[in-house]
Amino acid sequence: MIISKGVQHKMNTTININKSYLKHLIKITSPNSDTLTHADLIMKDMFFLNDNLSIIDFTKGINWDYNHDVGPNTYKLYLHSLRPVSILCNAFEITGNSNYLIKALDITLDWNRFQSNNNHYFTWYDHSVASRTLVLTDLYILAQDHLSKSKLNALGNILIENINFLYDDTAYRRNNHGIMMDRALLQAGMIFDIEPSLPYVEKALHRIKDNFKHSFSVKSTHLENSPEYHKVVQDLFFDVEDFLQCFDLTLGEEIIHRLTNTNKYYRYITKPNGKLPLLGDTKGMNSPIKVKSYDSFIDSEAGIAILQNKQKDSPENSTWLSFIAGYSTLTHKHYDDLSFTLYANGEDIFVDSGKHSYGGSPIRKYIRSSIAHNTISINNRNYSLLDPLEANGKIGITDFTTNDFYSFVKGINMGYKDTKITRSIIHIKSGTIIILDKIKSNRIVNISQIFNLAPHISKTNGDKLNLTIKSKNNDIIIEQLNSANSLIVHNGNPDQPKAIISEKYGKTINIKQLEYTKKAKEDFFLTVITFNPQSKVDNIQFNEHNNLLSFNLKDFPVNLII
Repeated sequence: MIISKGVQHKMNTTININKSYLKHLIKITSPNSDTLTHADLIMKDMFFLNDNLSIIDFTKGINWDYNHDVGPNTYKLYLHSLRPVSILCNAFEITGNSNYLIKALDITLDWNRFQSNNNHYFTWYDHSVASRTLVLTDLYILAQDHLSKSKLNALGNILIENINFLYDDTAYRRNNHGIMMDRALLQAGMIFDIEPSLPYVEKALHRIKDNFKHSFSVKSTHLENSPEYHKVVQDLFFDVEDFLQCFDLTLGEEIIHRLTNTNKYYRYITKPNGKLPLLGDTKGMNSPIKVKSYDSFIDSEAGIAILQNKQKDSPENSTWLSFIAGYSTLTHKHYDDLSFTLYANGEDIFVDSGKHSYGGSPIRKYIRSSIAHNTISINNRNYSLLDPLEANGKIGITDFTTNDFYSFVKGINMGYKDTKITRSIIHIKSGTIIILDKIKSNRIVNISQIFNLAPHISKTNGDKLNLTIKSKNNDIIIEQLNSANSLIVHNGNPDQPKAIISEKYGKTINIKQLEYTKKAKEDFFLTVITFNPQSKVDNIQFNEHNNLLSFNLKDFPVNLII
C-alpha cells in the first residue's frame, strides 16, 4: 500500500524556530549511559535500533528494505523512523561533537534519496512518519549552528514534507498511530513558525480529541485488544496533555477526567502476581499499579471479562481468570474469541500466546491464530474477523453474573462459516472451573478444544477422559464428561510453529498444548477443571434438550439455563 504524501508546501518554505519552547521538545530517544556506545556503532555504519533488536551491518551501504528473519516489519519501521539519527542527536547533546550531526544528516539524505526513487510501504507509513518527524525536528534544531545554510535548507524541506503528511487526513486512523501523528504535528505547530503556514495545532487538537472518544470504552478500557496497548495509548495521551499544558493548552476537563479513570482497568486486568497477562499483542510485563481489585469485571464493549476470587490470607494465591469474546476494533486483534486464561494458587495454569513480533512471519501467524489460544477451533483454521459493526451480535459476550459462590460468563462466536460456537464458563470459587462448549454446524467439522499449559508445567498423567497436570503448586485435574474422540499432547516446535508462546520480542518459549478433538455436526464438550482438591462440586450434568446445566455445590443443587 502506497500512501499519498498529502498537502505539499513549496520547497522554499521558511522555518522559524520558537526557541523559548525548545525545553519541552518530545523525542523518541533520550540520552543515557549507553548512548555513546550505540552512537559510535552507528558512526561505523553498524546500526543499533533497540535493545531487543539485532545490530545491522550497513558498512556496504544502507539497505532501507532490510529484511530480518525475525520481525522484519519492526526493523523497517525503526529504520524508516530514522531512529539511528535520534541516537546520534542524543550523542551530540552529550558531547557537542558536530560529527554526530554530520553523520545524522548523511543518513537522512540517504533515506530521502531512497524514498524519492522507491515506492516503499514504510517510507510513508503513519507510525514511521510520526516518529521520523520528531527525529527531524530534533536534528533541525540542533543543527542550526553546525551545518551550512544549503544543508539546513535540504533538511528543512524533508522536515516540511513530513509535517505536511501528518497534516493531511489521507493516512490518518483513529488508533494509537493517529495519536502519534497528532503528537508530532502538535509539536511542529508549537515549535516552528512556518511560512506559508497551515493550522497544524488546530488540526491536531481536533483529531486527537475525536480519537480519544474512539480509543476507550465507556468503562475506560482501551479498545485495541491488548493490556500492553492500554498502557501505550494511556501514556501517549498523558504525554500530549503534559506537552499542551506547557503552552497553556489542554485536551479538556472531560478527557482528562476519563483519562484518569483509565487507571481503574489495571485493578482488574492485573494478575495476583502483579503482572499483566499475555492477551493480544502484549509481552511479559509488570502492571503499573501496586494495589489491585479482586472483584469480577466485565466490559462487553472491549470484549473481556475477569472472574476472580481473593484468598484473604495470601492474595498472591488468589484465582484470576480472563475470558475474551468480541471487539470494537481489529487493531492488535488475535483470533482469540472464546479464549480464557487461568492463574491460581500462585502460578499461571493456562496461558495466552503473547505478541512475539509484527508482520507475516510463520511464528507471528501462529501466535495470532485460533489454535494458539485456549479456545475452540474448527478444522484447525481461523474464523473470519468480521468488521466490528458486523460482528456485533455474532461474536461477543452474551451473559455474565457473579455471586459469593460462583461467577458465570458466556460468549458466542459465529465467525466460522455455517457454524455457531458458544462457550460458558462457571468459576466455582472453591476451586473448580466448568466449561461448556456447544458447537452446531451445517456440516460435519473437526472440532479442537485447545489448552496452552504454562511453561513450568511439563508433566501430564492420564487419558482423554481424566488427565492430571502437575506443577509446583498444583495438581490440576481435567475431566471430559461428554468424552472426546482423542487427546493430542503437542510439544513446542518453533520451526513448524506449534505449542509456543512469546513473553519477549522475537523470542519463543516451548510449552505443552492439549488438543481434545471431536468430529461432528453438532456436539458439546463438558469440561471440568479442578485445581483445589477441597472443592466440593459433583453431579455435574448437562441436558442438551432443555439447555440445563446442573451440579451440586456443597450438597446444594444449582441449575443454570445455558
